[in-house]
Amino acid sequence: MIVAVGLLVLPRATVHGIPTLETLRAIRDAAGQVANDRLATRLALKWIYDNLAKFVLLIPKKIWRLWAPDGESEWSYQAGYKRYENYWRAFRVARAINQIYYTCLILLFLSSVAYFVRRRAPLDTYEVTGYVLVVYFTLISIVFSGQSRFHYPLMPWIAIYAAWTVTQWRDKAKFSVGSAATRRQQL
Repeated sequence: MIVAVGLLVLPRATVHGIPTLETLRAIRDAAGQVANDRLATRLALKWIYDNLAKFVLLIPKKIWRLWAPDGESEWSYQAGYKRYENYWRAFRVARAINQIYYTCLILLFLSSVAYFVRRRAPLDTYEVTGYVLVVYFTLISIVFSGQSRFHYPLMPWIAIYAAWTVTQWRDKAKFSVGSAATRRQQL
């Protein structure tokens, strides 16, 4: 498999069917990466075992770092946009607006959990998928690294549940207004 990956990744992996020196180096490096990954896994698990209390104390911080901040794209502008210093205030305002919007999405997502719990009915596959993904990514971040960039793939799910929550509020408001009008007519 490593050979296949090396051959697929490199633009000119072979010349007349013979692997290039670049390809052979990539294969060797990939094998070294696998060995390094296994070593890192063993060392990480040993550290967790030896420092369980510290690890447990890091869990809330990792969850916070995964879910609380948003807007790291500003860093790319700081590093790559030549006139960033001229417009840094505008970038900060955009980042603040983004953070407010993001916070609203997260709060609405959390509200959707409450709606599903109050419903007391089992969730079907489509309803539960996003929640399972959110829990899965959160658990992975607890073990590895709680960085906010890892929540990006989940944002469509967060937005879907947030929108669903807003529709629940709208429908509840319509129902409440409708029932009040019906009650008045009956009197």
